[in-house]
Amino acid sequence: MLAALSENTVGNSRGLVGEWGLSIYIEVNGMKILFDTGECGGLLNNADVLGINLKSVEALVLSHGHYDHTGGMIEEPEHAWTLYVREPGDLSGTRWQKSWRVG
Repeated sequence: MLAALSENTVGNSRGLVGEWGLSIYIEVNGMKILFDTGECGGLLNNADVLGINLKSVEALVLSHGHYDHTGGMIEEPEHAWTLYVREPGDLSGTRWQKSWRVG
């Protein structure tokens, strides 16, 4: 299963929010993955509208450190995810570094 949780076109919105950036929810072989987090939190609304429980996500994959791919992160997550980063150097100085627990 693939679901776009954050991107800049919405079409028939059904209550979905569009924003610059990207976040994709992926389910494959029983594993639940969040790829990027969008710009500013639209993924939270959209996950709720689509019935996707982000607490069940096992891994967070970040493509790079630009605000429109990491800005949707929650300040204090209730769940620590395993974090995979394509290019860790891209993320130095971003706000997630100070506020996210990963593990």
